Amino acid sequence: TVTNPNDRAVPVYWWSNAALPCAAGTRVLVPSRSAFEFTYSRRLHRVPVPGGPRDLTYPGAAARTADHFFELDPGRLPWIAAVDEAGAGLLQVSTGRLRGRKLFTWGTGPGGRRWQEFLTGSPDAYFEVQAGLARTQLEHLPLGPGASFTWTEAYGPMSVPAGAAHGGWADAVAAVESAIAAAGLDAMLA
Repeated sequence: TVTNPNDRAVPVYWWSNAALPCAAGTRVLVPSRSAFEFTYSRRLHRVPVPGGPRDLTYPGAAARTADHFFELDPGRLPWIAAVDEAGAGLLQVSTGRLRGRKLFTWGTGPGGRRWQEFLTGSPDAYFEVQAGLARTQLEHLPLGPGASFTWTEAYGPMSVPAGAAHGGWADAVAAVESAIAAAGLDAMLA
């Protein structure tokens, strides 16, 4: 819960973040068909998910540093997952208040590799999955005097069939949603 103790509205910004190893074949799944792509050129561009000529859901294939702010499909529980070649990985799921989901990649260029090494002290690549209050990190939400924003989020291991995770987009999303339902997370967070 974030509460505004002031007698005036204040801007609120919140993003939860998980860094994950950028192994070959890792795929990020999210209930979305489009995203706002930000490549640090001062403009957002809407792109299809999983992507046009290149599939943006495989972070290891990202050529450059980029933020992908996913437009979540309406009526679905908000979540984002990252699974390896075998379909095992991490799931982040939340109540509807955290409506933003993001994939951040450093890219394979020398600048991105150098920043990762500087920040972690390791040559191993990573990417980030995030969840936030707003659609993108370029905006905030107003929180009125004495008002609160409350949400629940959970992180945990998950596994889906590899064929579904790395197959067609609709099948991959459905496999994760089936795993969420089987674990009872959708009922707990509804």
